[in-house]
Amino acid sequence: MEPPHEQLVWQGTPSQWSNFRFFVLSILFCWLIIPVFLAIHRLLVTRSMRMTLTTERLRMEWGVVSRRLEEVELYRVRDSAVTQTPIERMVNLGTIWIATTDHATPVLHLRAIAQPREIRERLRQCVENVKQAKRIRQMEAV
Repeated sequence: MEPPHEQLVWQGTPSQWSNFRFFVLSILFCWLIIPVFLAIHRLLVTRSMRMTLTTERLRMEWGVVSRRLEEVELYRVRDSAVTQTPIERMVNLGTIWIATTDHATPVLHLRAIAQPREIRERLRQCVENVKQAKRIRQMEAV
């Protein structure tokens, strides 16, 4: 449902690998019953999260029963980085950290993203394109 001038660049969800340790502990303590319900809830929460990168904005939507939507205009992005644990590197997952000038969401993190370096590069290109199109320059205090 993007405006006509806005194009979809990437859409994804976090990998369930982010819940691996939690699932293992739930299996070990399944005899307590409660961990089974917590694991199912964690699975549903991760599955319900949607991240969308367009040529104009980054949108994150999540929630099992009630939904929440966070949206950041790309011209507000200041910096981004990728972090990967050793296990995430083995399965080609990572977290993309995004610093913004938005007061509501100064830092975003997209966890357990497949091919995080490629996604971060797409994000960087879109940010540069938007800033050039809107003639936005970032000033840094010295």
